[in-house]
Amino acid sequence: MSDSDKIKVTILPTGTMHADLTWLLIDPSRMATYQNPDKKKDWVEVPTHAVYIEHPSGKKLIWDSGVPRDWETRWAPSGLGQFFPVDAATEDMWLDSRLKQLGLEPNDIDYLLLSHLHLDCSRRWRCTPPYAAPAGSSPFATLVTAL
Repeated sequence: MSDSDKIKVTILPTGTMHADLTWLLIDPSRMATYQNPDKKKDWVEVPTHAVYIEHPSGKKLIWDSGVPRDWETRWAPSGLGQFFPVDAATEDMWLDSRLKQLGLEPNDIDYLLLSHLHLDCSRRWRCTPPYAAPAGSSPFATLVTAL
């Protein structure tokens, strides 16, 4: 089998959030926030990533998408940025930067697959049924959700 017949998979680290482990264990009454760390039990790193997959046919897919570059503004209305601050992401880690490192632009991607609906991945996309993104929202041609 030649390299041109193989599926190419690249893991793209997209930064690290921090959170109280209690949140991940679903006990919000015991959660710490960024501004109230005294309540914290186990403030842990939560790495985020996207996966770039290229099929031999040339189709390109992004599996999840990491945290959005504008997470502070985007998450402010819900207050969730206090529970999940993205405090370890460098300029070269944002998804658009990772795509450029691969020689790609967002419009080169054929599919976006969301494996789960957590705010780090799904909260950035504004798609409407039948999953055709409105102009100016998502650059991806087809949104695929895994439920």
